[in-house]
Amino acid sequence: MEPSAHDMCMAIADRFDAANEWLRQKKMACTSGIVRDSPVLTLECIQLCGGTRGTCDLSYRLTQFQKIGVCEKATGQQGYICDYHIGVSANNAQLENMLVDMLDAGETTQSRFVQTDTGWLRMPKQ
Repeated sequence: MEPSAHDMCMAIADRFDAANEWLRQKKMACTSGIVRDSPVLTLECIQLCGGTRGTCDLSYRLTQFQKIGVCEKATGQQGYICDYHIGVSANNAQLENMLVDMLDAGETTQSRFVQTDTGWLRMPKQ
């Protein structure tokens, strides 16, 4: 059975939650001073803190979701190919614009959704 609009929305929201948790942990690392011990973390902190004008605080939010039509069974793969429309926001306008471009937010887009024991997963575009 294909995913419902709620299933699809939750699968996408789960990805946002994971990204926000990663950003929260990265902010803690960047502001704790351990950055001196890791060149990779230093570069990540420069990006995060520089892109947020020194606050190191960035989060994303799914603001809109709409399933478009009926999903099709994926050919040669597990799951279903579904069309949908999303809206996103971020607590930083410049980075929000970048996010909108990366996720095709505001446009109809398509992803493959696969059911697991714990729910539905949105698979990355290939």
